Formats: sequence, structure tokens, C-alpha cells
Amino acid sequence: MGSFQTSLKVLSLALFLVFASQVKATTYTDRASFTAASQNLRSYDFDDQPLTGNAFTITRLIVDGIVFSGFGSIRIDSSGSNNKIVRSVTVGESTRLTVDLPPGTTAVGFEELGVPVKVQTSTGEEFTFTNQGAWNFACFTSDVEIRSLRFETQFNNEVAPDIYLDNLLVGLQKSGQPIAPILFADQQSGLPIAFDSVTLVRDPFPVVSQQNFSTDHRTRITIFAVNLILAPGEDASAVSVQAEDAQHHFYDVPVESVNNTNLTWLTQVTAKLTDQLSAAGSTVNITLTVHGAVSNKLLVHITPQ
Repeated sequence: MGSFQTSLKVLSLALFLVFASQVKATTYTDRASFTAASQNLRSYDFDDQPLTGNAFTITRLIVDGIVFSGFGSIRIDSSGSNNKIVRSVTVGESTRLTVDLPPGTTAVGFEELGVPVKVQTSTGEEFTFTNQGAWNFACFTSDVEIRSLRFETQFNNEVAPDIYLDNLLVGLQKSGQPIAPILFADQQSGLPIAFDSVTLVRDPFPVVSQQNFSTDHRTRITIFAVNLILAPGEDASAVSVQAEDAQHHFYDVPVESVNNTNLTWLTQVTAKLTDQLSAAGSTVNITLTVHGAVSNKLLVHITPQ
């Protein structure tokens, strides 16, 4: 029995440490302090979104790749002076709204019409609004990625209030270091979302292909990066891509273009496979560097020649 009790104590301590280590966010209720602690903030006021009316069938809404999902219906609604907001409609005893944020987010802020609402970050931080009838501001910065926010209102004698969200701010915690880009990957497989720039086929990629428009017939691949931020006047020459083989040999992969996508936080990078990669083996790790900051490593498969 003593051994069993000791095991329970060890397990309890381990669980405590796991949950304690998840709480890495700092909470702010002052916009100026949050702005000073953040960088590369993008603002979403939803005013450019079409109203969705009174439809009760929409439980998922996507704005610029940010996913809003609810227990009941999700609307783009208006809130005085034609101001547009995201509204999660109650289903009775509980109202819930989950906001899935862009990859790499470490700073997020928002306004909520105090009703009151409890919000929790994916890192474990919680905040509860207590002021009712007025717009309230809350925000978080974190050492680790904030993947989502979860809002919830509770039953208050009749029905749980709706959730009203406006002026979402998404960006990065200020660190004093160059912003490291993140190569975008399939969350299930961990493999980079990379395509042949002409055929749009995923890897494995041949180094030489006849199915392209170039005179050298070298394959161009398109990869996607988050937090790739160029200074005014900079172009593709500010970005470099390298491939590393299993023997830790490095190969330059020339970057030919850097373009914006229809998502404000995602950048498209096109790079050319070189003849040296023919001898690199069937798999290489690719990294992207900008302003001296190096991205995460992601695996790409090369077709043996």
C-alpha cells in the first residue's frame, strides 16, 4: 500500500508540474501595455465582413484563416453605428466560442461586451470579465504558441448570454530578437505544406522535371512561412533556404520569389532545387532564414535521380 501511495504522490506531482508548466501567458487589461509588449500585431475589426443575418445553421466561421466555432450559431452581426462583430449565439444553458489562431501566435488581444464571460487560452491562462454592459479589453502574451482562445458564458436564471467579440489583435510577443519564421506544416503528418510550383503536386520532388516552364528544367518548389516579415524595399534576396541531408551536409536552395497570399499572416516562397540535391539522399531537412533568424526544420522528400 505504501508503494501505491508513493506512486500516487509522484503521479500527482508530475501532473501538477505538467499543468503548471502550461501556464505561460501574461494577462493585460490595458491596451497600451499590451501593445508595448507585442510586435507585428494584425487587427481584425470585422467591418469588411458581410453580415450573416439571423441564420442559426452556421456553427463555424473563417476570417483570414482564423476559425471561429461555436456551440450554437456564429454570426457576423452589427453593434451600433454599423460596427460589425462576431457573435456566438446561446443554445440555452451555455454559450461557447472557440477561436483557433494562426500558427506561431504569441500575443492576442480582443474586446468583449461584458456579459460576463470566462476566456481561457490554450496555454492555460484564464480571465473572467466582470463589468457588464460595456466593451472590455483583455489580452495575453506568451513564451509559447497560443493556439486558441475559448470563451464561455454560464446560465444566469434564464439563458446564458451571447458572446460578442470585436477588434481581435493577433501577433507576437516582443522579445528583442529578430522574428523567426515558421515553415507551415500539415498538423497531422508534420510534413511541410510544399508543392511543385507548376504541377502543384506534393513531394517527393524530382530535381529535374520536364513538367515546368523553365529552360533549365529544374523543379521549383513552393513552401509557406508564417512570420516572414520583410523590411520596406526588401525582396526575395533577403530570404535564404537551405537543405540538410542525413550526413549534415548543407545545400543552398536559391529563393526566386517571395509573395503574399490571401491570408495576411502567410507568405509564399518559391525556391529552385539544384543539381547538388541529387546526391543528398531521399530526404532533407529544409530551413528558411531571414534577418539572421532561422526557421524550424521540416522534412522534404527528394526523388532519387
